[in-house]
Amino acid sequence: MMSLFFDMFWFGTSFAAGLGLLINLISLILLIWVLYDTLVVQEGMDEIEKLIWIIASFILPIIIPLAYYFIVKVNETYLMDGGLGALKSGSSDVDELEKLHELKEKGVLTEKEFEEKKKEILNK
Repeated sequence: MMSLFFDMFWFGTSFAAGLGLLINLISLILLIWVLYDTLVVQEGMDEIEKLIWIIASFILPIIIPLAYYFIVKVNETYLMDGGLGALKSGSSDVDELEKLHELKEKGVLTEKEFEEKKKEILNK
């Protein structure tokens, strides 16, 4: 009777240890996948967003890679669309508008040409 109890106990502990090892292995594989995908494949992603995905994957190793898969891979969107990249492109638009205004003030562009160019820039 006692032998049966010990056999069941050892089977249970070895099963739990094996399951823990399997979960850790899956977590490691998912973490490596997120690292590779954010750093190598996702070239259009902001650096800050890459850092957030990587750190979050270390903190919640199975949940975050699954969220990453559904948000970035399936929906093909970034969390920070229009973040720093939009600021950079926005500043170039402002610079371009300032140059157009200067050209209009100098008489190089007519009011109609200025308005057309301004609409083109703002509708990008």
